This record gives sequence, C-alpha cells and structure tokens, in this order.
Amino acid sequence: MTVRITPNMLIWIDAKTGLEWEVVPLKKSVNWDEAMSYAESLESGWRVPTVDELQMLLNRSKFGPVLRRDCPLPFHSSCYWSSTVYTGSTRYAWYVYFGSSAAYCSNKREKHCVYCVRDIYRG
Repeated sequence: MTVRITPNMLIWIDAKTGLEWEVVPLKKSVNWDEAMSYAESLESGWRVPTVDELQMLLNRSKFGPVLRRDCPLPFHSSCYWSSTVYTGSTRYAWYVYFGSSAAYCSNKREKHCVYCVRDIYRG
C-alpha cells in the first residue's frame, strides 16, 4: 500500500486500479452538483469516481460493509456519490452504499458523501 502526502492532501495510490484516491473525504454530505464542484476545486485532475471505480474498492467475497484489505480509506457515511448519471433520467445519478456493497440511483438533490479520485500519470 502506498500513501503519499502533499501539502494539501493525503493520497492513496491504488496499484490495482491505477488510481489515486483522496484519503480524507469531504466531511459533510452534499448533493451531486456540490460533489462535482468540490472535485473541480481540488488540484488538477481530481474528479468524482465512476460507479465502477467506487465498486472496485469493495471486497465482494464478504457480505456487508467491507472494503478491500489494501484500501485505507475511511468512510464517514455509508453512501458515496459517483459521477455516473442514470441513463433513464439526467436528474438521477448512481451512488454506492458501502453498507450493502451495492449501487443505487438517487435524485441528484439528495445528499451523500464524496471521495475524489484521479488517474495516475504514466508519462
């Protein structure tokens, strides 16, 4: 497990997915638009993860709220926004409920927590 410290952030480098994750998420629940704005306010390249990226954090061999063993991310709430918009209506987006290790749709006005992620630069 590799964790990197920058002047503004603690970052976990996930070798399995090739992503960098913000270790300490925003401390309050926000609606989807606020989550997107928060990600844009961070250093270059940060974004809200897709629903698939969030689900890659889960240990699917166990029942309940279990993150992968190598995942150091704490979770302050059970529900985390993804950037994935529901194809049936742009008023809805997907979130992952870590309590059941499942993804659900929610109105974008609902409030959930958010982690930010970015691709590891491979130059």
